[in-house]
Amino acid sequence: MKLDRSCSKLPACRSAMRLVHAVYDITAHFPDNEKSGMISMLRRTSTRIPTILADSHYQQDPDESVRRLATAEDTLRELYSYLDIAERLRLARRWRFRRPRRRAQATAASLDQMRERILESGD
Repeated sequence: MKLDRSCSKLPACRSAMRLVHAVYDITAHFPDNEKSGMISMLRRTSTRIPTILADSHYQQDPDESVRRLATAEDTLRELYSYLDIAERLRLARRWRFRRPRRRAQATAASLDQMRERILESGD
């Protein structure tokens, strides 16, 4: 198996990595008593997205790639729900949630574009 960093050149992967940074930045402002709770869940969920995209990138079968992208989208929706919960619990100031939400929206758009390119190349 050949490992390289070609996935990191894809817009969706770059967007997902920026989302990870935004999540880590906001969770640094959460209360210490959330380290094993919401901080852990948000960070773990955010890091799953680029790893799923890398897995999708290396799939030979376009249908399998699209299925993996669907998994990444599900994970992104889960992350967005955790952000909603954290905001409602007031774990950080409301304005701090803007950046991770924007990054999540940008990642969702990148995933859509990636799926369309895969489907177009399969035709």
